[in-house]
Amino acid sequence: MIKSARKSPRNEVEIVAPTSRQLTMPMAVVVQLDGATGKVEAGPVSLGKVAIADAGSGPAIAAGDDGSVYVASTRSGPTWAVSKVRPADALPLVWTAGDEVKSTKAFGVALAGDRVVVVGACEVTPGTHDLKVWWVSAEDGEVLLERTFATPQKDDKDNVLDELGRGVTVVGDQIVVVGERTVWGEFNKIYRRAVVVRYSLDGELLGEWTSGGGQLEEDGAMGVAALRDGGFVIVGWGRDLFTIRPMRTARANSSSRGLARRQPPTRTPGSSPSPARSGTTRGKSSAAGPAAWS
Repeated sequence: MIKSARKSPRNEVEIVAPTSRQLTMPMAVVVQLDGATGKVEAGPVSLGKVAIADAGSGPAIAAGDDGSVYVASTRSGPTWAVSKVRPADALPLVWTAGDEVKSTKAFGVALAGDRVVVVGACEVTPGTHDLKVWWVSAEDGEVLLERTFATPQKDDKDNVLDELGRGVTVVGDQIVVVGERTVWGEFNKIYRRAVVVRYSLDGELLGEWTSGGGQLEEDGAMGVAALRDGGFVIVGWGRDLFTIRPMRTARANSSSRGLARRQPPTRTPGSSPSPARSGTTRGKSSAAGPAAWS
C-alpha cells in the first residue's frame, strides 16, 4: 500500500510505503521510480519498523534537490523520527533523527532550505495530543528547534482537547502547518475542526486560524501545498457528527485569509472555539482567533 509519493526535480518519483506481514509491525521502505516509465530505478530501501501506518498518519516524504529524500515516521514507543535517504547510493541511508521522548508521532514533513520540518503530535493524556513541529538539520539530523501548539491551559485545564499536525509546506518565507483540533460547542459537545498554524522559517509563531464550522459540524485538514501566487491550498474532510467524511479542499493566501470551501453549506450547531491568545502557556503557543470557512 503506497502511503505517499513525491516527484524529484529530476523527473523521478520516490515512494515511501509501509510493508507488513500478518501479526508483525509494518516496515517503511523507499523506492525510486522513473517518472516517465514507472519502472523501479533504485531501492527498496528499508527504514525499519514503524508503529503507525495509516491514512493521514504517515510515513510521509519530502524530496530535496540533490537526490536526497526525507521520510518522517512514527517508531515503536511511539516516538517520532525522520530519515535522510539517497536511494541511488550504495549506502542509501544517511541518518535517522528524532528524540527519546515517548508518545510523540510524526505525520508530515517538508524541506525548508537546510532544515527539515516535521509535524505531528505528542500524546499528553490517553487519546489527547498537543500539535508539535520539529526543525531538524538537513545536513546531520540534529534537532534544532521544536514548537508546541495547543489550547491555552485556562481554556483546557483538564487537557481534554486534542490538537494534531497532519501536513506542512513552505510558502515563501513561512512554514504552513495544517491539521485538526477539538473545540467545545453548545450542549457541552466537543467538535473536531480544521486548523492552520503559520511560523517563520526560524520558528516564530505568525498566526493561527481555526475553522468556525460554518458549513458542517466537523472538519479537518490533512494536507497542504504551496501555490505559485504565494498562497496555499489545503485538502481534508468535513461532516456532520456521526456521518461519513467527504473530501474537501480550500484555498488561502499566506495569511490564512480567503479560505474558500468547495462544499455546499449545511447548518451546524457547534460554536466557534474561544479566541486564543498570542504567547506561550504551559509551553504551548497560540495566537489569533477563530474564523469561519467562507
